[in-house]
Amino acid sequence: MIKITGQSAMKIKIAHYRSNHGVDEFAMAVPKELRRFFGNRAFIRHKLTGEGSSMLVEIQTYAVKYKAQFARYRQYLTNTKKVAQKIEAEKEGGGEQYYAQIEQDALTILEGYGAFPEAAKTPAKVPDGQYEYPHLELIEEYLRDKKAAGTMTEADKLAERLLVQPVPLRLSGCLPIYFANHENGKDAKFIKNTNNHWCHVVRELKDKPLEDIKRADAAAYIKSRISAGASTGTVSREISTILAVVNKAIDHLDLDIKNPFSRATIQGRGRDKKVRPPYANEQIVKIVEQCLAKPDDKKVVLLLCALSGCRLSEAAGLRRQDINLTANVPFMSFVEWGNGARTLKTKSSTRDVPLLNLAAKVLKKHLKSHTSDYAFPTYCDEKGVRNNALSAVLIKMLKKSGFIGMGVHNLRHSARTICREAQIYPFLIDAIGGWDSAGSKIGEQYGTTYSNQIKYEAMVKAYQPILDAVKESAI
Repeated sequence: MIKITGQSAMKIKIAHYRSNHGVDEFAMAVPKELRRFFGNRAFIRHKLTGEGSSMLVEIQTYAVKYKAQFARYRQYLTNTKKVAQKIEAEKEGGGEQYYAQIEQDALTILEGYGAFPEAAKTPAKVPDGQYEYPHLELIEEYLRDKKAAGTMTEADKLAERLLVQPVPLRLSGCLPIYFANHENGKDAKFIKNTNNHWCHVVRELKDKPLEDIKRADAAAYIKSRISAGASTGTVSREISTILAVVNKAIDHLDLDIKNPFSRATIQGRGRDKKVRPPYANEQIVKIVEQCLAKPDDKKVVLLLCALSGCRLSEAAGLRRQDINLTANVPFMSFVEWGNGARTLKTKSSTRDVPLLNLAAKVLKKHLKSHTSDYAFPTYCDEKGVRNNALSAVLIKMLKKSGFIGMGVHNLRHSARTICREAQIYPFLIDAIGGWDSAGSKIGEQYGTTYSNQIKYEAMVKAYQPILDAVKESAI
């Protein structure tokens, strides 16, 4: 109520005006759902300095300002209601969006009080002698009230930090920097493999700002991953990726921090490695005979693995054009194709592998049974190789045959053992199996690889005892 004096004195009730023991104040109730943005205050109050009409203008200015803020906050709550509910549910369990939500809340707080990141480093243009940071008055008042009440939230703390620094880089922001500045940053396989490792650290550390991650967080990450069932070897590979990504971000942005994952210790590393025992020769004979009985896509793939030691995905991803059955030594070529649809494990995986006569005979007959451009269309097409589905089917088939705890990859270990026992030269074994031997002897890196004829003769020498044991009725 404002009292206006003159020839006829009267009192006028003005919205948002109150007299507090003779002191004129602006007062506006804060809607209950918006009080979190105003230090949980029920009212906003400001001391009025004007008189008469100037006071009315002052009241109106405050009213317009806060009504606009209320509208922005309501819109924010509407837009983020579903996300906010999800985040609240994730906080206890460590949802990976936790810090993203804190950042969003902090930016909303700054905006609501007319501030922005690094506002405390950005003086306003004002007349000499006046306060250069008038845009900080409201946010500073908000933070003072919150501190006094002991109700500072994580978003409030970040908002205070943002007044003097830019928005911190979170873990999720490191990966785009890494890809943009890496020589393989556009390679589909490289991107996929990196993402497969990186997703774990983002989830475990809740997409935390990089500058807030400490060595204790790195140790906790390792402990959590191992507790979740990951092997020490898997965690070690993840740490290598994390180190590379974080180092690239630190270097690119010239951050004054150390990589918290450097020199991270994985206790017992390698001791939990599962040994894949090779199949005995008589077991391989049984597998070959099973594959010869009504051979289909899955059985022919398994036969190729059993009689060459190639990887399952290598055989399954063969196209018709990758198979040469008319050469003096029939062979299959393992190459990448389809712009990332079919990839190989390493550079040395790209190679030609001779086909033993039995394998060539079965494969030739199989290719005549269909017209697809892909050798095994049930498990491969232009989109890529369905390796997991095929592996599951074959493991089930092997289990029914009595091979408990054994898989297709054990045949690759068997190939190495078979060739070694046949006294095949180690680098020749590497050439057949696609193992990387470049670091063993410098001389082996020079010249061309072994010819298919030499590789074929070695394979015949190694696999002949198995081929001789296969029943003629099965062939």
